[in-house]
Amino acid sequence: MHLEGLSSLAIIGLGKNTGKTTLLNRLLRENPERTFALTSIGRDGEETDEVTGTKKPRIYIPRGTLFATASETLRAGDVTAEILAATPITTALGPVVILRALSDGFVELAGPSRTADLTLVEKKIRTFEPQALFVIDGAVSRISAAGRGLAEAAVLCTGTAVSRNLEELVRKTQTAVHLLTLPKTELPEPFPENRPALFRRAWSPVEVSTPAGGYDAVRDALAKGIHGVYFPGAVTEGLITELLPSPHFRELTLLATDGTRFLLRERLLEILGGRSIRLEVLHPIRLLAVAVNPKDPRGGSLPEETLRRRLEEVLDLPILSTQDNTRGGDLHEV
Repeated sequence: MHLEGLSSLAIIGLGKNTGKTTLLNRLLRENPERTFALTSIGRDGEETDEVTGTKKPRIYIPRGTLFATASETLRAGDVTAEILAATPITTALGPVVILRALSDGFVELAGPSRTADLTLVEKKIRTFEPQALFVIDGAVSRISAAGRGLAEAAVLCTGTAVSRNLEELVRKTQTAVHLLTLPKTELPEPFPENRPALFRRAWSPVEVSTPAGGYDAVRDALAKGIHGVYFPGAVTEGLITELLPSPHFRELTLLATDGTRFLLRERLLEILGGRSIRLEVLHPIRLLAVAVNPKDPRGGSLPEETLRRRLEEVLDLPILSTQDNTRGGDLHEV
C-alpha cells in the first residue's frame, strides 16, 4: 500500500481475528522509509486474547517508531523505549504516555477512545515527529476509529472469523463498505452536531430545529415537509424500525456524523432504498482497501483466492491479504 502523502490511517475490522495486527505489522515492515506513530482505541498486541484465550499475533515495531499507550502495558513488551511526554488522559491501565522505540521489539497498545483524547495524542506526537504516519488501531470490532474525522484514510479488515459462509461474509463486507463510503452531504452550513436536528426542504436556506422530545418528535415532524433528519449518535435498526410505520418516512435524507454511525443490515438498507431515503454523512471516510484474513483461529478457513475473487467482483476497491505472503495481495498495489 503506497503511503506517500498520507498523514493518518485507521485500521478497522468487522470483528475479532480479522487480521488487523498482521496488517499493521506488514505496513511497518514494508514501509521502512516512513516513521510511524501508533495508538489503539482498545487494547491490542497482547500475546493471548483475554476474552477467547486464543493466541494472537503481537505488534512488532522497528526502532524509531512512536507509540501512545497506557503506562501499565509497558511491562508487557520487550522494546526499549524513552518516554517523550505524559498526557492527562487516564485509562483503566493507567495514564497514556507517548514513547519512542529505541530498539526493535514487541509492544502492547492501549490508548484513548474519546475523539478529543485521540486528537490530543496526535497533536503531541506531531511536536516530536511532524511527518509521522499516525495509525489508529481499531481493536476488537471498533470501526468507529475510522469515523469522526479522526483519520485521513482507513483500511477495513474482514475474514472467516466474521462468517465461515463465503456468501454471507461477502454480503456483510459489501454492506460495511457501502456504509463506510457514504457520500458527504450537500448541507451548505455548519450546525451543532451534538443534538438531533430537522431540516426543511431545499437545504438552503437551512432552517434547523431541535425536537423538544428528542427522537420521539422526529416521527411527528415527518409530516411537515422535512427534507433531512440528522442524528448525532448511532442510527440503529431499532430507531429506524420506530420510524417505518410513518407514511411520511420516505423521500428524505438521513444524516449522521460519518458512516460508522449507521448500524444497519442489508435488508433494512433495501427497505430504505425502496422508500427513496438517502444516507449521507458530515465527515466522509476515505476507504483505501479491504484486507482479508481467510483463517479463523477458532478453526476453519476459506480459500483465500476464492474469497479475494468474490470480493473483487462486488467491490470497487483493492483487495489485500493480511497474511505474510504477497501473492495477489501485495500491500504496495494500492
